[in-house]
Amino acid sequence: MIPRFSNLSSDFCETGFGAVGGDPLRLALLGLIVRHAKDPDTSRHDILPCGRTVRPKTKSSEGERAMPSALIEFWRRYSFSHAPYVHPDDRTLLESENRRYVHSAPTNFDEYVASDQFGDFEDVRFHLSLLPCFFAGDLRSADILIFLLNPGFSYSDYYAEFKVDGCKSRLQRMIQQDFDGIEFPFVWLDPDYCWHGGFNWWERKLREVIIEVVEQQFAGRYLDGLRSLSRRLAAIELVPYHAFSFRAHRLIDKLSSVKAAQAFAARAVESAAGGDKTIIVTRQAAQWGFAKGLPHVVVYEGGQTRGASLGVNTPGGRAILAKYGGHLA
Repeated sequence: MIPRFSNLSSDFCETGFGAVGGDPLRLALLGLIVRHAKDPDTSRHDILPCGRTVRPKTKSSEGERAMPSALIEFWRRYSFSHAPYVHPDDRTLLESENRRYVHSAPTNFDEYVASDQFGDFEDVRFHLSLLPCFFAGDLRSADILIFLLNPGFSYSDYYAEFKVDGCKSRLQRMIQQDFDGIEFPFVWLDPDYCWHGGFNWWERKLREVIIEVVEQQFAGRYLDGLRSLSRRLAAIELVPYHAFSFRAHRLIDKLSSVKAAQAFAARAVESAAGGDKTIIVTRQAAQWGFAKGLPHVVVYEGGQTRGASLGVNTPGGRAILAKYGGHLA
């Protein structure tokens, strides 16, 4: 199902998961094209009714699987039963900061659109009626890790979770790191979600890199490039709660969810030192605990952090290509 829903601007948020969608016709056509693309190498006919194919199970070493286990287990203590969607270890702090940093009343898409919050672009509080997005992709198998600040916010986030059949359950499975039968573990590179702002943000950021990869390794087949990177990429947010713009810097050192993310980052550095992982830190490197000069760790600075660009001429884009064994012509 591709909802007939458009957003205002691609400049509404700073990070990837809640970015506002682009031109709906372009995205819809892209989804139709790539969903029905046929793999010329295998002539496969195992495409499911929704356009997906079954993802083959892959094996990972015990060391690779152990690295993210603490973060995954931390978030398995979180409940999907009802809003506000907040980790129990963050609840007391966020309740005490209710008026300043949190939207107090749980809501859905229709209630949000009818409220005074709709169109209030100065309101930068956390939207706890939305599922937190603390990571995307398969943390156990991804060998390219991108570290950001927090998920942004757009109207499409409410629309996706409350109006689109199957979208919320897909996000829940991502939170639980359940990818059985999932062809695109990094959901924001899944063409079935080309209408969503998350896809628009990530696909646009990574487009140059994907084109370079597919030209070198997939005979120009863009769908294969999306699928490949989706299986190798994971993104981790320092603060997991949606906000139009992040203004809650004073909470960073207090949130338990931040401490869990920072502990994961420390273990990722060890894995990167051995060459197993490539790390790209686009925002808040000091808060993450990343220092410059670490092996296989790219730290953005200055103006790089604002745009978080990942094109072929950026440090992050070059690091991704290097992980693929690629080079720039």
